[in-house]
Amino acid sequence: LVGEVPEAIILSHSPEYAAMRDAYKTKSKFIKIIKKYSSSVDVVVMFATWCPTCKTVLPKFLKVLDEAGGGFDVKYIGLAMGGSEPQAALKKYGHDYPAFIFFSRGKEIDRIIGDPPVPFERAMADILKRSK
Repeated sequence: LVGEVPEAIILSHSPEYAAMRDAYKTKSKFIKIIKKYSSSVDVVVMFATWCPTCKTVLPKFLKVLDEAGGGFDVKYIGLAMGGSEPQAALKKYGHDYPAFIFFSRGKEIDRIIGDPPVPFERAMADILKRSK
């Protein structure tokens, strides 16, 4: 999958993402924080279906979104094998993946690169608290 891709296509292309999403257990105190910001923050996700770390981390993000009840405007951008395409997105957002890039009112707040050392939802909540 290369370029901007809807979540449904990601899940149909890589069904293991749905299984891993469903198996991931979140911490509810961080989900409550995330729910407060879902309508004011946009997220760009750089991932690759061939990337082992992406296969671990993207399902965690999907689970957090499910439990937070949506509201986020999320763009999923798939990278080609070797990370050379799509060139425009790589130029705009960088070459790190998986990368979860958070924006508030068009300005980048912060990013999660790779698998954070804390639960994903905690890393995300910590970033979102800075979005005001």
